[in-house]
Amino acid sequence: MVTSAPALPNKSVSEVVLLDTNVLIIYAREGEPAKQLERIIGLQSGAIEAVASVVTIGEAFAFGKKANWGDARLEKLWELVRTKMVPVDINRPEILVAYAEIDHYCEKVAKPARPIGQNDLWIAATARVLNCTLITTDKDFDHLHETMLRRQWIDPESLRPKAGPANPIE
Repeated sequence: MVTSAPALPNKSVSEVVLLDTNVLIIYAREGEPAKQLERIIGLQSGAIEAVASVVTIGEAFAFGKKANWGDARLEKLWELVRTKMVPVDINRPEILVAYAEIDHYCEKVAKPARPIGQNDLWIAATARVLNCTLITTDKDFDHLHETMLRRQWIDPESLRPKAGPANPIE
């Protein structure tokens, strides 16, 4: 069954972002990387309005299960999804067409060919159709940036805690 478009948040589409799986996982893990990410994009504070593909949400839950997160952390992930983003169903004709277009581009147009994982294809197709900037901490979408979608890459090293002096007493 084809579903209608999600009700996007109350900002123009250009101000709505699509979160990649790695961003959702960082937020769900909490800790210093999540705090640094929040300073950059402001999901928790409401500085951005976010959507997430059902593929992203499924990947994040699968990651949590495989990493033995436990019920409490998985519930925190679910709360984040429920309260801070709009889930987007991929079962829409325009997303299906965008999936095929991006797959074709990666395999037949891009030189050299740059195959992309199927889950990333769905995420990219969702970003393309919704005209959202995709926020990610990996390089999987680099070859699509500016040709098939807009991508904001956040260097994962910038999210790591900064090392203090070797001897904080000195």
